[in-house]
Amino acid sequence: MNEAQRQDGKGLLLGAAQDGHDRCVEVLLKHGADYSETTRRNSTALMLAARGGHEKCVRTLLKAGTDLNVFDSHDCSALMNAIKYANYGCMDILIEAGAIAPALSEQFEGEYAYKALCCAAENGRHKVLQQLITAGISVNNAPSQYLQVCAAWCLRQYMLISIPVC
Repeated sequence: MNEAQRQDGKGLLLGAAQDGHDRCVEVLLKHGADYSETTRRNSTALMLAARGGHEKCVRTLLKAGTDLNVFDSHDCSALMNAIKYANYGCMDILIEAGAIAPALSEQFEGEYAYKALCCAAENGRHKVLQQLITAGISVNNAPSQYLQVCAAWCLRQYMLISIPVC
């Protein structure tokens, strides 16, 4: 099963997960596909599914036992891929399954990290926000435009006042 390749060079499970074909992912796993198979950049099927926002594929791969805290050659985990591409449903699923936002690598610092904080806050993803803060993103060093959005969201949610988000 794992010898089969698509025309783009990816294994069938990797391709199905990347393209969001949840039933294909399920069938391939049932018939012995290796969920630990990786791309040339060491991305797993779970990372590709999370990056693409394919929640059913993420759930299926997790149910099969895939490791959710491994990293690709860019030091990104499935959770970090979901954060990077603003796939909130996948973020929630991964966090509920026990994914951790690791100590921040150089690639996950600066503006990228603050955008992730901001996206999590704006979309009411308090578990993601907590994970990012726990991982080391400092809200004290964030540029003002990011803090304003985060603060406005928190005020709207917890103080029930109406503040427009710019």
